Amino acid sequence: MPAPSTVLALVENFERNLDAYRSGQYNETQVRRDFIDPLFKALGWDMDNSAGYAEAYRDVIHEDAIKVGISTRAPDYSFRLRTSSSRMNGSLPMPQSPRTSAGF
Repeated sequence: MPAPSTVLALVENFERNLDAYRSGQYNETQVRRDFIDPLFKALGWDMDNSAGYAEAYRDVIHEDAIKVGISTRAPDYSFRLRTSSSRMNGSLPMPQSPRTSAGF
């Protein structure tokens, strides 16, 4: 299966501007907004909650609070898969994305 055109464009843009990204002035937020978020969006994840789900039902939680032992961690992204059994009273539509696992 060929890569989506959006992904190819992201790769080309990255390669074209590699020196600028290595300069030290390009920060983490810029990387996330320019490359990481668009990549996951191209792969079918609802990065901006365009479906309008409540927090508990979103595909992606940014800066989530995850309990690990006695401490709390904040990963940049928390990806969630919904199944028919996890929908609230069966009223939420299933996502229409091609993904089958959260292997990211």
